[in-house]
Amino acid sequence: MAANIAGSDTENPASTQSEAHGEDYGANVAAYLFALNTFIALVAKLVAALALKGAAEDLRDSASPIRERLQVLESGELFANAGVANINFDVSKKSPDSTRDLFKGLYQSFVPRALRHALGEFYTPDWLAAHVMNEAGWQRRDSLTDPTCGTGTFLLEGLRRRLTHAPASATAEELLAGLQGMDLNPLAVLAARASLVVFLSQRLKPGKGLRLPIYLADAINPVDLVGGVFEHHLQTEKGLFRFTVPKALVTHADFFAFFTRLRELVEEGQSSAQIFSTLMKQDAAARMSMGEQAQCQQTIDSLTRLHEAGWDGIWCSILADRFAAGAMPPGCMMTVGMRRWLQSGGAPGATRPTNPALLALCFPLLSPHAPSLRWPIRGF
Repeated sequence: MAANIAGSDTENPASTQSEAHGEDYGANVAAYLFALNTFIALVAKLVAALALKGAAEDLRDSASPIRERLQVLESGELFANAGVANINFDVSKKSPDSTRDLFKGLYQSFVPRALRHALGEFYTPDWLAAHVMNEAGWQRRDSLTDPTCGTGTFLLEGLRRRLTHAPASATAEELLAGLQGMDLNPLAVLAARASLVVFLSQRLKPGKGLRLPIYLADAINPVDLVGGVFEHHLQTEKGLFRFTVPKALVTHADFFAFFTRLRELVEEGQSSAQIFSTLMKQDAAARMSMGEQAQCQQTIDSLTRLHEAGWDGIWCSILADRFAAGAMPPGCMMTVGMRRWLQSGGAPGATRPTNPALLALCFPLLSPHAPSLRWPIRGF
């Protein structure tokens, strides 16, 4: 991908920043993009963290070494302590709308247009999202799914409308109920989650473990539910890997905590047997049957093999999101998204899905006789 866009408009920000920093970023576009993504991710996490009272105080504590403060931010521990389960400038004076604009503007300003378009990313302006939802007749009590949510424009518009009329007693869980989305771009997902944190910062409860309903997942290649088990196949440079997780675990309130602990144990270099023994003591695994435990064991084996082959534990986080997306409840009132992405199959040269139900979801105009939709399409 980096090679494909090396001669495009990435040269403009790369050359400008090369001059400013005294580094030749154009000599290694892949490294430049990696650094760029890391920078944007850190800014998004910082903005979200500084919206949380306790977390903001910890981050500003100059008595703590900067490395320690960044480690707490990157590990997700800071957000977990504030009551957010899955989010791996001083915003105290900003409104949620201005912070939302900051994330979208930050992402689109720094990520070159050629790269965004090569990834199939065509972002919807806030005003257009509001217009589409008005035309589609979306009401605050309705549910809403965006299978290609990007930085969360449609979902944030829905949340904004709910917040406008919500009583002070409304909880974050109540306000997010029925709003859900996914996207393939980790930076966009992070920006969307960070916006949710800022929107809901005054309603988060430490220790509550709120699951932000925006996931890093692929709407065209979802996990499969077979009986009571979710399974997913990933083709990697190390070969094809199969992962299985019981539905009871995926829908458990401590699911993300379970996978966070799994990642920690994998990165510590513990054996598959040691990891399994430790995890089966977690609350989320307390009621697993022998068969469900065996499914977890298979996934632990695959992750430890990847780690032994030199791949880090980030796969734990990726899989957690994909399985959580697979457990999103069906039957929402409205599915929204960008028609250009949906009709192109994602990115230039991408293969269109062959599953009839997914064809109906992604290409409703091309598949009028496909089976009934998991998520009914309206509002394009």
